[in-house]
Amino acid sequence: MRGSSGVSLWRMLSRTPLPDAVTRLIRDQCGVVMIAQLLDGGLTRQVCRRLTASWARIAPGLYIDGSVSFESAAWAGVLRAGPGGVVGADAAAYLNGVLRDPPAEVIVWSPSTPRPFAVEGWRVTFRRGRRVGRGSPPRLSVEACLVDLARDHDEVGVVDAVARALAQRRTTPERLLAAVSDRERVRHARTIKDLCAAAGAGIESGLEWLFQRNVVAWHRLPVPRRQASTQEGGVDGFYDEWGVIVELDGMRDHCDWSKDMLRDNAHAVRMDAVTLRYGWNAVTRQPCEVAGQVADALALRGWKGRVRRCRRCRPR
Repeated sequence: MRGSSGVSLWRMLSRTPLPDAVTRLIRDQCGVVMIAQLLDGGLTRQVCRRLTASWARIAPGLYIDGSVSFESAAWAGVLRAGPGGVVGADAAAYLNGVLRDPPAEVIVWSPSTPRPFAVEGWRVTFRRGRRVGRGSPPRLSVEACLVDLARDHDEVGVVDAVARALAQRRTTPERLLAAVSDRERVRHARTIKDLCAAAGAGIESGLEWLFQRNVVAWHRLPVPRRQASTQEGGVDGFYDEWGVIVELDGMRDHCDWSKDMLRDNAHAVRMDAVTLRYGWNAVTRQPCEVAGQVADALALRGWKGRVRRCRRCRPR
């Protein structure tokens, strides 16, 4: 589906210029257009056939001109849905800047349910229902798309998306709680409410929130000072009294391990501090083992407390 713009070729080869309104429409819709829109723009059916001869046909009456992007796949879904089409779930979250990577599926809310289709690497599917859209292409609001994607994800996926949206101030706890209250049933509602309650407490990622709940709260460990600054730089959590640092590493955010190692070494040499590092797998699948390690590190440096055994801890 990739190639030179058909609009550009038309301008070079045709004596009849395209109306400016049609050119803008195609540009604004990321190269995707319905034949009905071209006719409404004043083109005849013969001109439409000539114009779309080199374009890729996505569905009956729906074409794309030029290179395909995620946005053009979203536009294809909205246009195929007809009036009332609104991008939802993960696709809306990506368009709203909540998710960093485009999902493989574009889910579109529609008054009807057209058949699914593919636009290069993206599959476009439809959910029947009416939703309020905003933006271009029309998509759910940040709050509505977080509630929408919760139905498709496990708790970890919801935690990651909601925590990112709150940390980046793309929404507020109040707006998100209102969106949850507007629905009769919301999957992972308790988790979303807990994340909203924790907002503003220095938790900036889903991994940090899961560490606080699964490791610290479940095992009654001391709460570290979050987003702490040391003479060597910022850290995720710092037990100042005992010289223990906790770093929570999402792979996407810690690509240059050499910088992390240099900082860890500096903390050890210049501050006599030990650094413990954990990722998604440890915090979500082995929280009890993580709690044990943190407790041991604190105890070796003078902590007199005791770890509480949670329901997931192995019997002694």
